[in-house]
Amino acid sequence: MAISILVALPAMVAVLLVTNHQPVLAWLINQSGLRAYGPSRGGPHGSTIPCPGDMAVTVLAIGQSNGANHMDHPAVSDVPGTAMIAHDTCYSLADPIPGASARGGSLWPTFGAELARRTGRPVVILGGAVGGTAVESWSARFGYAIAGLSRRIDAARDASQTVDLVVWVQGEADTIRGTSAADYAARLTRVVERIDDMTGGTPWIVTRTSLITGGRTSEAVRAGQNSVIEALPQVYAGTDTDRFDRTPEDRHDGLHLSRAAADIIARDLADRAATILGTPR
Repeated sequence: MAISILVALPAMVAVLLVTNHQPVLAWLINQSGLRAYGPSRGGPHGSTIPCPGDMAVTVLAIGQSNGANHMDHPAVSDVPGTAMIAHDTCYSLADPIPGASARGGSLWPTFGAELARRTGRPVVILGGAVGGTAVESWSARFGYAIAGLSRRIDAARDASQTVDLVVWVQGEADTIRGTSAADYAARLTRVVERIDDMTGGTPWIVTRTSLITGGRTSEAVRAGQNSVIEALPQVYAGTDTDRFDRTPEDRHDGLHLSRAAADIIARDLADRAATILGTPR
């Protein structure tokens, strides 16, 4: 009996211990690297290519499902040399994006291609968005979404890819939670500070995102996003994704973006990114 209890104890502790509503077990798995963000996680499907190094614009794409691989149809970049990175290896830019949840389509091949055309520079995507995550999943000390992100940023740096821009696409989970504007702003500010510590500091694009199934949005979440955009000089306004509210034209399942809407948003984000980076258009 005593032996059985000892054997079961680690599992019991993992289930029972919760920090800021985030399971400790999930944090430990991500932090340890057991859940690898790389080719073994549904992708990448592209060919390996040389990493372009400092000449590229390297973009860290984080948030929740509409910043990940949850669109109905995958995309492929039509600009040669655009890339995505897994561990310290570059691949041609095509969905699904390694490091992001699910195995469908994303914003990033269209975004990468458009930004490359506007800047005349290669673009590298470092994925990290996780479906269903609230801002607290990123801001909390043991938030499971951010666990291991520093390791992956370091691996990209080992491949001579230093993050130049962060794009944040998140808010739906906080609509469901009823997060207040003040709490959202405080937590997102902590996310910016934590990730800036990892990257050395970069510009950010924060989308205005809160719409959930049924067409409900959150003025509190949107106010929190706008508050951070106004308060932090390195944070810029991104696309208002809540304007894309038709099902199935804009949201293939009522929540996740359709390919058509994703491409419009991706091109708008690329336009904003090119302006922020101060590069030719």
